[in-house]
Amino acid sequence: MRRLQSGIPAVEGAFLIDFATDDVLLPQRVAQQVAAFQRLPAHYGVVYSDAELIDEQSRFMRHHFRRTSKGLKPHPASGDVFADVLARYFISTPTMMMRRATLDELGGYDETLYYEDFDFWVRAARNWHFYFLDEVTTRKRKHPQAMSRTAYLPSDPHLDSTIQTCRKALTLCKNPKEMAALAVRLRWEMRQTVRWGNYTHALAFYALLRQTNKSHFLDWLLANWSRLRC
Repeated sequence: MRRLQSGIPAVEGAFLIDFATDDVLLPQRVAQQVAAFQRLPAHYGVVYSDAELIDEQSRFMRHHFRRTSKGLKPHPASGDVFADVLARYFISTPTMMMRRATLDELGGYDETLYYEDFDFWVRAARNWHFYFLDEVTTRKRKHPQAMSRTAYLPSDPHLDSTIQTCRKALTLCKNPKEMAALAVRLRWEMRQTVRWGNYTHALAFYALLRQTNKSHFLDWLLANWSRLRC
């Protein structure tokens, strides 16, 4: 998302798309998402959609959202999605169209972070609503060495950014439901770091988890295991 940050002041339009050059923006996308914004109230700051995942040779792999007899997986959320973005990943970042006013209110992206997606979702969703457009608007290219494949290896800066964002989220939560959603995220991140041998980061996630007042006995056991392994 740093690509867009330096260009935001020069943008005059009401809506923005932050787009990687190796992904594919389908011809109808801009019209579809602008039309969606025009139907929505002004407090909707983000419209996102489904995407086709393609490999490095542009071959179709699957859709971002899997269509099952029980609906789309992961479940796409619309409206007040703050608790949803705390608890789980479900947005395909390249599909987002953002209202310019949303980015202006946030002061742009936090460029101190290694990656900004999660931080943007958390800060934007606190005051703005999101809308899921059930259309394929984008082809997202998957790379074998993508960040998500290495995010939990020791010393990866991705983890520090996740911790910083979760720390911000802790201050933004307003009720027990939101704290519980953040606890789901922190517990999942903690277990992933333990799995990959990142015991120092696991303890950092546990420290935040305790502040939600939603930690469990198993969390305590994993934290003590991590202390022994550090």
